[in-house]
Amino acid sequence: MNQRIVRFAALAAVLACTSVAAAEMPMPTASTPTLYGAQVLPKGDMVLGLTTGYPATTFDMYWGLPSVDLGLHVGLTYGGRLSGLAQRFGMEVLVPLRWMIVEKPKWAAAIRFTPLLMLGETGPSFTLGGDVGVLFDIPLPKIFKIIVGPELRTAMVTPGGNVFYLGELWINMGIETNISQEFFVGLVFHGGGAWAAGNGGGGGGGGLFNALIYGGMKF
Repeated sequence: MNQRIVRFAALAAVLACTSVAAAEMPMPTASTPTLYGAQVLPKGDMVLGLTTGYPATTFDMYWGLPSVDLGLHVGLTYGGRLSGLAQRFGMEVLVPLRWMIVEKPKWAAAIRFTPLLMLGETGPSFTLGGDVGVLFDIPLPKIFKIIVGPELRTAMVTPGGNVFYLGELWINMGIETNISQEFFVGLVFHGGGAWAAGNGGGGGGGGLFNALIYGGMKF
């Protein structure tokens, strides 16, 4: 009998802790802050974050400006053939700029333009270009916010003294949840294709797949 009472008490305690944690987690909305979604930070707000996975690990920052927000992703790359990068080991600097185009209670949409600079192995490989994409935030009841949208990259790459042009098209697919009003975590995938042409680049293309986890804090 005593064992049954102890087991029941332990189960009740676990359920109570779960209920309290669920009650403290804020319900996601289209306006909650994000690193990789559509929501633009209000003027004066800042988000700091960290992203890791395949094919990079980056330190992330966003600043809220009038009508837009400006970001900075700085880190290391270590991608393989599916990464979509012209380098395996190296460094990257991305400077995303987001404009909100639609903000509704149940969804939001933004345009993201991201100039990029990468420097890595292969002679070395120097990449200069930019991404442009359309992002959608769709909050689900209780826990998650879905992030989805297409993105296009064009870049000039110079591996080993050659020059070629790189193109990539992928779909962003992710989920994000708020642990508190200020702290959030997420998972984002990029799936698509890449192609190259030019001196040293030859022609052709291949598949592209990235998988990244991240966390951020709003200040």
